[in-house]
Amino acid sequence: MDLFDQWALRGSQGAAFFNQGQFIQAAQSYSQSASAPFEEVALKFVDAGERDALRYFLRSRLTGTRKTDVTQRAMLATWLVEFYLSKCNELDDLIASSSASNDVSNLQAEQLHLEEELQEFFETYKSNLDRKMTYDLIRGHGRTDVFLNFAGVTGDFERIIEHWVSEEEWVKAIDVLHRQPCVHIYAKMGLYEESVSLALEKGDLELAQVTANMPEDDIQLRKKLWLKVARYVVEDKKDIKTAMQFLSNTELLKIEDILPFFPDFVVIDDFKDDICNALEDYSARIVELKQDMDGAMESAAAVSRDISQLKTRFVIIERGERCTQCQAPLLLRQFYAFPCQHTFHADCLIGLAKESLSAVQLRRIVTLQTELVKLTASQQPNGQPVISAPVASVPGANPQASRASTQAQRTLLSSAFAAGSVNGGITRALNPLTAAVTMGSVMVTASDRLRDLIVPDALATAIGVWGDRGRAIGGAIVNHDHTNEGEAGSRMESLRAELDKVLASSCPLCDCVVSGIDKPFIKQGEIDTSWAI
Repeated sequence: MDLFDQWALRGSQGAAFFNQGQFIQAAQSYSQSASAPFEEVALKFVDAGERDALRYFLRSRLTGTRKTDVTQRAMLATWLVEFYLSKCNELDDLIASSSASNDVSNLQAEQLHLEEELQEFFETYKSNLDRKMTYDLIRGHGRTDVFLNFAGVTGDFERIIEHWVSEEEWVKAIDVLHRQPCVHIYAKMGLYEESVSLALEKGDLELAQVTANMPEDDIQLRKKLWLKVARYVVEDKKDIKTAMQFLSNTELLKIEDILPFFPDFVVIDDFKDDICNALEDYSARIVELKQDMDGAMESAAAVSRDISQLKTRFVIIERGERCTQCQAPLLLRQFYAFPCQHTFHADCLIGLAKESLSAVQLRRIVTLQTELVKLTASQQPNGQPVISAPVASVPGANPQASRASTQAQRTLLSSAFAAGSVNGGITRALNPLTAAVTMGSVMVTASDRLRDLIVPDALATAIGVWGDRGRAIGGAIVNHDHTNEGEAGSRMESLRAELDKVLASSCPLCDCVVSGIDKPFIKQGEIDTSWAI
């Protein structure tokens, strides 16, 4: 007989017991059947007026509800508190009535048993009860004894003291203040570990549990404190049943957390079900992780397919296509084409991108430019250097001499590449798109000097000397047909790939628009000047 058949059998037994008027047995059978709808069973007991049987049914369902179902456990626990309080008031009325004079002793015994059961209920499910709602319920039924009992279980000593002070019971208020003063002082100072240790030394297990719940914002510390209490109960008190109750008192501990504290040889009857539930949870977690791993592998495979397709991706360039920056015919020289349909000559892209790059990226471009030019110069027939080394600016030096040095260097760069450059004779007009790139960028002196060292015409020409073919995607250069082999050619291709990564990782125009979309048109501090005529 499988589990579903057992549930169906228990449901049928519960219905049979209910029809025969055996409501406690019916509640017991219904609580063991997951096939019987909870709402239907609860309404049957309510309509029959069998509140005791309903209380037993709710208690059994609360015990079997998972700890992760916080809302359901809170609703069941609150409903049970209402039943307990109503039953206490009912017994008080019966004891006080004259008709029950012959059965007073039996009713008092039943009331005492009910109060002990409510005390045990508070200790077990206090974490599932909302304090404010529970206090309101207790006040509504006028149960002062239950009110003080619940406040003591939850460690709400301030409320107990307030009650005795309002009743002008000064001795009782002082008695509450006198209890475990060192433990409370340590807790008020935030020394929770010392507070719990001291409570355990005095053998006050309840106070130790209350103190362990105090650091509400530090889950790791709370778990550490609860482990200390559980270890004390298992190793010192040798009380495994009480230790197992911690699993229901707190959601921080699991069966695997307290298993290391158990003796090497112990009967597992008391916690066999908890071990089985833990193993089932782990099995379910393993299945979820396996599903996540399968999903991640599928995503990785999809990314790999997309990357492999990038090598064959292309764009179509029309014969009359023009450079977005200089508006000159695009096919005159090597160019970059981006997926957003923006196209740039290599030198135009370098000149445009360098205005928005950081100082670190600019330094790297200067380094790549130097290496590229050196490799290009080594292939020149006369061995004449193509570019001079950058001259570092010395603080405090003559500004005129510095400007002259920089101007001389730029002149050398331009003249060195005049013969090989295909840009000679093309006058590029100013483009408003340049302003869009430079808008909002922070202009510092160090970055300006680095930008001055980058010569787009020279760098584009050095790149164009090498490579037999290019790619037609953003970040790729289309070159003339001739091959270069050897170590220098491999090094040049490596430098070109790195330069592509820095310059053409994204379209400079689109990237500028996206990065500045949240920036205001009027900067802070310019509101007053914006109204100037």
